Amino acid sequence: MAIGLFAPTIAHATDDDGAYGRYDGDLDLRIGAGVAVMQEGPALAAFASAMLLSSAGVYVHYTDAFDEGRRTPRSISTGLVIEPLFLARTAFNLQIGSGRLDLAIDSFAIGLGAYWTIPRLPTNPLNEPGLEFSLGFGLPILASATGPVLGVRAALRASPAAMSGAERFGLVEQGAQLSFTLAWRQLAAAHLIDARDRAVR
Repeated sequence: MAIGLFAPTIAHATDDDGAYGRYDGDLDLRIGAGVAVMQEGPALAAFASAMLLSSAGVYVHYTDAFDEGRRTPRSISTGLVIEPLFLARTAFNLQIGSGRLDLAIDSFAIGLGAYWTIPRLPTNPLNEPGLEFSLGFGLPILASATGPVLGVRAALRASPAAMSGAERFGLVEQGAQLSFTLAWRQLAAAHLIDARDRAVR
């Protein structure tokens, strides 16, 4: 319902609409890499996401410690992510007027999905999936939606054993991580909302 209410706006995007280019395309693509800090030390972090109207979509997040001696040398997670503030603030005309600040506020993200720890031996199957909950925030380098973004993401995880009660649940012990990334954000006109939409220049 919310997507339907805001879809017509895409066809009439202007330079001063407070969207900072987010109405230039209905598909918001992001890819980035950086470092994840965990209990056992730092690890490489990489992610990709695709969102509709910069508001809801899917994500994939990967970490690799390049250390086979760790309990969890690498993991991958995927799920749904929402950024609820963009359309809500636009609907009530709550933009501040600063491109970087408005984009930073609207970047607040909530994610929920599943994660798998990848075993040390590539011939072994993935472990059973656990639950992942995440919060994210991004600071754009430019005052426009398309461009580089510095991001931070905090993720809490619960293993299958912890969810079943067979193992004590500890936030850090379960694989909590804090990721810092540099990403590229690109708006694309995929016309998933309405194939007839065209931005008026």
